[in-house]
Amino acid sequence: MKLLMITNYFESHRGGLDLIGGRLVRELLRLGEDVRWLASDATPPARDSELGCREVTIRALNTTERRLAIPFPFPSPRAIWRIGREVRRSDAVLLQDSLYPMCIRHSCLPASGEGR
Repeated sequence: MKLLMITNYFESHRGGLDLIGGRLVRELLRLGEDVRWLASDATPPARDSELGCREVTIRALNTTERRLAIPFPFPSPRAIWRIGREVRRSDAVLLQDSLYPMCIRHSCLPASGEGR
């Protein structure tokens, strides 16, 4: 099964949802699942041997966090298209929060095998 994890940031951001996302990806990989992790380019993906999944980094505007300390990245138009492409390639999508723009985009498209 092809899984896609969508978080706003990679775990290097050190927020609660980001750390939980990293832990979940590691556990799924340990179980032998095919996982891709999609997050904004506001923080770099982890580069360790345990994290053998394909990270998908998308361009996002992170002004709200830099200026207001509110972590709320907005994906670029091209990133929105890329999120859709990654969702279509997946059998299941795991969201760490459903109210962020990066996660809302996924609900506009079915995962692979649906609606075809």
